[in-house]
Amino acid sequence: MAQRTYNQILDMWRKLGANHLQVKTFTVGDIFEVDANTVVFPQVHLITEQASMTPHQITYNFKLIAMDLVEPDESNEDDVLSDTMQYIQDFIAAFRNGAGAGSQFQMTQGEFVISDTINCQPFTERFDTSVSGWVADVQISVDYDASACDMAFN
Repeated sequence: MAQRTYNQILDMWRKLGANHLQVKTFTVGDIFEVDANTVVFPQVHLITEQASMTPHQITYNFKLIAMDLVEPDESNEDDVLSDTMQYIQDFIAAFRNGAGAGSQFQMTQGEFVISDTINCQPFTERFDTSVSGWVADVQISVDYDASACDMAFN
């Protein structure tokens, strides 16, 4: 595990989203600030929940939301739930295993430690549109050195 800043972690999420072959839109922040009229589905959205520190580690808690449009008759709802779960699995696998050889970015295995258990909850017809998908609770830990030598004080 390595020391990484919050921005470096967000940047890695964004790179994963930009390079995923099936995800069309990747967004970060408050989900209700995303303009639904500009989203091209399928979409993956990242929300930061909180962070906790120990003397040697920072753990960030995220909600990863994968969603896609469901037909008005809901005939593709099972397909949407299956596909969006696969997107979550892809993101988790990239953080666990590092980026593949053909990847457009570099991520080393073990650079980030992701929780062993990822809890996922399905949802249907949410966010004022006909979208369904999954919300995954993800914890990512990075090294933190709480020594006095690294403080930014005079």
